[in-house]
Amino acid sequence: MPMRLRERPVARQWAILLARLTDADRSRMVLVSKTMRYAVYLSAAEILRIDYRGSRLSSYLRSVRDAEVMDLWPYLRARQRESAGRRSSYDASFVPAFYRSQGASSPISPSLWASPDNEYQIQVAIRFLIAKAWFAISLPHSPDKVRSWLNATVVDAQEISKDAVWSITQRQPSGRSETLYVVYETGEVIGKSTSSLNSADIPIRNDWLQHLSAFRSHRSSLMELVVWHNGEEYDRGISKLWLSRVPDGDARRRVAERYVLACVAPNSVSGAYKTARQMADEFASLGDAAVTGQRKNAGAAQLALYFPEHHYVECVSFVSSKPVQPLHPALAAVQTPGREYIVLRDTGMHVGCEEDGVAEVWMKILGCDTRGVAL
Repeated sequence: MPMRLRERPVARQWAILLARLTDADRSRMVLVSKTMRYAVYLSAAEILRIDYRGSRLSSYLRSVRDAEVMDLWPYLRARQRESAGRRSSYDASFVPAFYRSQGASSPISPSLWASPDNEYQIQVAIRFLIAKAWFAISLPHSPDKVRSWLNATVVDAQEISKDAVWSITQRQPSGRSETLYVVYETGEVIGKSTSSLNSADIPIRNDWLQHLSAFRSHRSSLMELVVWHNGEEYDRGISKLWLSRVPDGDARRRVAERYVLACVAPNSVSGAYKTARQMADEFASLGDAAVTGQRKNAGAAQLALYFPEHHYVECVSFVSSKPVQPLHPALAAVQTPGREYIVLRDTGMHVGCEEDGVAEVWMKILGCDTRGVAL
């Protein structure tokens, strides 16, 4: 016989308690009574509300009928597999070991592993950690400043413009929080804020602000803003011939785009605003004299990401040469007109080149040899 209606409120109360038990315990509880079996059925909703509360869950519940009595176990299992898979990939990477070596045992808040508001939240957070590690290693800073920077915990990641800019909120051990705006594909910081994006006190360049404002009416990816020469042979600085041989969706295409965004002229992303022409003339050693009369500020300028010619991408590979061996899972080889660079797959940032091999510091962090092959 089906469970009586007056027993269902009791089952809902039990569901709250059962949500904190293990799967093994709940499997035994279903044998107790019909009320307990129904409570286990309802406990999926309670587990979701506790562990996966956020915009994704709210959106899903709005899309289904009778969410209060619907079987939510399939959705719960899908979210659990997603979180477990991403955590497993993270634990197998070099990132947690590196941060532990810097005294940061929890660089990501536990609540963020559920990606509560956007399915890419944890991916962006991890990419930011990789970029943060790269800058901490590559740029000269005092050891205390580096340790303080690396010991911050990422507590939130929110999409500002799709596939372009995200905000990262991190909390220092002292309890102070800060919000950074980062490039989605590389994790590189473009600005910092202690308030909302609409506030006037945000130290973010006007050209970036204009891009984010224009994004609401015209959604363009950052790759569309790349400025490059030789449009006959290259598309956004990537060889057209190579692109014609690589299928859409291939991971190598994604690495190539990240490499482009990671290697645009520094003033494209941060620092003093410069036009694409100014940056091109600097790389051509012409200096500012060749750009007399051009705008020197970004007050009414559009965002331009200038990509230097010596970084143009001829091809991307996940294997080393001479002899051919798979590269470390975190690395990729990017062939440019002049040399081959070894880069991080997740950010496109350099860690070595064909002449010098992988930098010694990165060999220790990644556990690879000078060619980028895993040990």
